[in-house]
Amino acid sequence: FPVTIHGRRFPDFFWHYEQGQQIFEKRLKFVGLQYLVLLTEVHVPVELNFRRIDEIGVTLVYIRDLRQQLARDNQLRIAERNQRLIFENAPQPMILLDKDFNVVIANHAAAALYGIADRHNPLINLKEILVNPHDIEDYRVKFEPRTLAPQWQLRSDGTRILIEASVSPSQRNRKSFVLVFLRDITANELKIANLTREEERWRFALEGHGDGVWEWFPQSGKSIVSERFLEILGFGPENTFSGFDYWDARLHPDDYLRLHRGIIEHFLAETPMLAGEYRMMTIDGQYRWVSIRARTIEIEPNGSAKRMIGTVRDVHDHRLREQRERLQQEQLM
Repeated sequence: FPVTIHGRRFPDFFWHYEQGQQIFEKRLKFVGLQYLVLLTEVHVPVELNFRRIDEIGVTLVYIRDLRQQLARDNQLRIAERNQRLIFENAPQPMILLDKDFNVVIANHAAAALYGIADRHNPLINLKEILVNPHDIEDYRVKFEPRTLAPQWQLRSDGTRILIEASVSPSQRNRKSFVLVFLRDITANELKIANLTREEERWRFALEGHGDGVWEWFPQSGKSIVSERFLEILGFGPENTFSGFDYWDARLHPDDYLRLHRGIIEHFLAETPMLAGEYRMMTIDGQYRWVSIRARTIEIEPNGSAKRMIGTVRDVHDHRLREQRERLQQEQLM
């Protein structure tokens, strides 16, 4: 410290003289945090270590300046507070799971979604929420964030909701957690479930909500797409391609097998519907994220799929925003 200390009494440097006197008289070896007063009347946080050499009647005092450490700790507290505020007030429902799949905390939106009374102490396990207990294995995230297939889950009042979850590994206080972004797609599922052959009726209803509509006849390979479907990919109404293979070829190579695996699982009745987010090539050659949901509504006598109806929604901006929020969460943790 840039002060003259020779000839001054040890307690003189303390904010409270009595504290310095007691520390010295009690022959303490360590004081974690104390404030020393400089000649400039500045209070400096320090850590004190004492080494007494009784043979010659001398006490060595090792002083560690804590100003930088406390400043870093304060910045960390501010970052943690900002992270907490972002998490709690985000419009998208989010929950944090520990390694045993306990819901550690739910933000306001998630608490409203599930009907959780105390979001800071929900006292629920993911198994209690999932309708199908086997779905819990999907939440074992080790490396890359990913979006799960839709799953039926339960609200606190027993109501079923169809949830599409995105999971991301997270570190907090050196412990591993899973950050789960939730999206309630129950309304979309009900829309698809209630579709009939009245073409104009279901097209108008879905496209009014921004969804494109498509039909596929697997036996013939024929497909029918709505104008909104074409608009999402940048095509005009005159681009009426009737072959399913044309649209299939516009899938991003990294998403192609994932979508077809989902189709096969749905055809084998392993999943109630085809659902996921995939990248499709637009008319200008760029890839855009879209959400595709579909289900088989007619079956051939031999049990094979005869007719499938689905929707496509532009989620590109939402996907990019979600990635930015996830990156912010990971940087702050």
